[in-house]
Amino acid sequence: MKVTKLIYLFLVMISLAGCSPEGNSIQSITLTLSNDKIEIGESVTFSVTAENGQNLSAKAKYFVNGTQISGRDLTPDVPGIYSIKATYNNVTSNVVNLEVEALGTRFQKRPVLEDYTGTWCGWCPRVAYAIELLEDATDFAIPIAIHRGDTMETTYAKKLLSAFNVEGFPTAFVDRDFKMSAPEPNNVTQITDLTKEDAVAGLYFKSSLSGNTIKLKVKAQFGKDFDKDVKLVVVILEDGIKEDQKNYTSYFNGDAVLVDFVHNHVLRYAITPVLGDAIPASETKKNNIYTKEYSLTVPEIITDTNKMSFVAILVDHNKKVINARSVKVNETEEFEIK
Repeated sequence: MKVTKLIYLFLVMISLAGCSPEGNSIQSITLTLSNDKIEIGESVTFSVTAENGQNLSAKAKYFVNGTQISGRDLTPDVPGIYSIKATYNNVTSNVVNLEVEALGTRFQKRPVLEDYTGTWCGWCPRVAYAIELLEDATDFAIPIAIHRGDTMETTYAKKLLSAFNVEGFPTAFVDRDFKMSAPEPNNVTQITDLTKEDAVAGLYFKSSLSGNTIKLKVKAQFGKDFDKDVKLVVVILEDGIKEDQKNYTSYFNGDAVLVDFVHNHVLRYAITPVLGDAIPASETKKNNIYTKEYSLTVPEIITDTNKMSFVAILVDHNKKVINARSVKVNETEEFEIK
């Protein structure tokens, strides 16, 4: 009887080993790609799942056009159709085709610096001084001053404050993506470095002022397909607004009050919602040019039409800035194709 029990236990152990997730019980595997359409220089990641839901991505072997590769990431440098398959323990996956396109048009990147500020804020001259340094360093950055708690505050400013959960002042947001590090005058390269990058979409911007009527034409050209929402933001800024500014910093000679301080790039009016109007998905395709025109009366809040400027911003589905363009009154800025 003891021998019989031992044989029984031995057979049970063999049976359990055969049912192991790592064993031969896996009959089929499914290969998926993080993206089935990319451009040269972009990467795609492969994943493998067994029919029982087990993730085998790290253990599978991957073949591209019949040749095994190392790892499970691929960054093609030649356009074309790539045939991908995977194997695991002699089980072969489905075949997935990866489409790799030639690199599309690229554009000069113009980052946006949104300065949340107020005349009552003694630390806010820090960012104002950083903007002066930024403008000395590059012509490509676009500052926007968003005021709260003073005569320059607008309903548009309140919406932005709420949308991006701005509580502390000053706050300098770069491309609606990250906060500029303090002290801001020491970190201007956080923005100038962005101007060296390529943008995957570009903007043409034309403005005209006739009497009291503003007319704007915005064109957006796309260097790749955007499968998720892209929105267009268009706002009006004004320079040369003089208001006393409190100052707790050593900048601007360290004066406690900056009398008749000149406030530039002040957000005065939003022609679109401040988070943007959606561009139809059919328009955000590679090489397409989307055109939008606006006609409006000069907003009452503008004190000097000669000191107006206009900013157009493309933002992605995460609210992050793709690219931007500014134009002065009666000027035209062409596409900046690299």
